[in-house]
Amino acid sequence: MKLLIIANYAKEHINKFHLPTIKKFKDKGWQVDVACRADENIPFCDNVYDLPCSRNLFAIGTLKSVKLLKKIISDNKYDVVHCHTLCGRLIGTMAAFRFKKQGVKLFFSLHGLNYYKGSSFLSKFIIFLDRYMLKKADYIFSVNNEDLLFIKSRDMVNCRMQFCPVSINFDKFRPKGILTDIKVDFRNSYGIGNATLLTYVAEINKNKNQIFLLKVLRTLKKTGYNFKLLLVGPDHSNNTISQVIKRYKLSDQVILLGWRDDIYNILISSDIYVASSKREGFGVNIIEAMYCGLPVVASNNRGHREIIQDGVNGFLVDLDDVVLFAQRIKDIVEKSELKENIVKNSLSVIQDRFSFRSEDIIYDCYEEYFGENVCS
Repeated sequence: MKLLIIANYAKEHINKFHLPTIKKFKDKGWQVDVACRADENIPFCDNVYDLPCSRNLFAIGTLKSVKLLKKIISDNKYDVVHCHTLCGRLIGTMAAFRFKKQGVKLFFSLHGLNYYKGSSFLSKFIIFLDRYMLKKADYIFSVNNEDLLFIKSRDMVNCRMQFCPVSINFDKFRPKGILTDIKVDFRNSYGIGNATLLTYVAEINKNKNQIFLLKVLRTLKKTGYNFKLLLVGPDHSNNTISQVIKRYKLSDQVILLGWRDDIYNILISSDIYVASSKREGFGVNIIEAMYCGLPVVASNNRGHREIIQDGVNGFLVDLDDVVLFAQRIKDIVEKSELKENIVKNSLSVIQDRFSFRSEDIIYDCYEEYFGENVCS
C-alpha cells in the first residue's frame, strides 16, 4: 500500500506532529511519501517531494504545487492521499480529485477550521472552499469535536469521520538530570530571577495573538508584581511584535526566544502558561505545559475547550478580555490552593483523556477502512 502525506511545511508541521504516524505506517509495510515545502529533513519516509507552497493560498506557488502533485500522484499510483493543513487540503484536493476514479482515496486531517465567530471575511470565505473540498473526502479526521459537529450540522460531508487529537510524546519531557539545576540555569541565563514567568510557545502571528498578551502584561505591570513574559516561536509578524513591545515600554519584561528545541527546559523553568490564540485546532502546547506542572490561562476557543474546563483544570477567558485574563493570572499567583488544585486536575485530565497515541487511532481507522487489504 502507498500513502502520500501532503502539508504546507516540514519544520513547523510534518516534523512537529506526524513523524510517529509516518513511522507507524512504515513499520506496517506501507510506502510513505511526503509532499510539502521541504524546509527541513523529514525522517522515516521513503520519498520527500519539495513543493513551492506557502501559507498564502493565493500565491503562485499554490498552482505550481498542484501541477507537481498531479505528476507525483500519477507516477506513484498511491492508494491514499492524506492532506493536512488548509494549504495541503486545497492543493491535495485539486491534484488528487482526478485520480479518485482510478481508486485513489482522499483523506483529510482537520487541524482547526479557519472560520469561527469573529474571524475575518477572508477566513469565512474559506467555508465555501471547504464545502467543495470536504465533499470529495473519503475519510476525515479532526483534532477537536466542535469542527466535526460543525461540518456535519451544515451537511458539508458524506464520508466517515473520526475524532483524533494530536498525541503528545511525553518521553521528550523526561530528560536526565536534576530539574532544579535546569530551572536555575535557564532563569539565570535570561535574567528572570524571582519574577513570575509567563510563557507561550507558538509562532508569532495574528492568529496566535501575542499582542493581546502584551496588553495583559501592561495591565499586570500596574499591580506591583514582578512578571516577565517569554514568547517562544518563530516571528511571522514582520517584526511587529518587537515594535509593540517598545511602544508599550515592556522591553525589560518580554523575552523573544525564537524557534527552540529545548521546550521541556523552558516549561519547567516557567510559572504559568498562557495561550492567546484566536483560533486553535487542539492545544498541544497546553497539554505539554500541564504535564510539566504549569497552571494554564487560555483564550476561549474550540481547541482550548477540548482540553480545559474553566476553573477546574485551568482558566478560559473570552478573546480580548484583557482585564479578566490578567485577573486569572493574579488569582493563580495569590491563591496557592487554587493553583495546586488546577495542576492536580490537569494531570488527571491528561491521564484520563490524552494518554493515547494518535498514530494508533489513524492506523486502526485505515485498517477498518481497507480491511484485509491494508497491508497488501
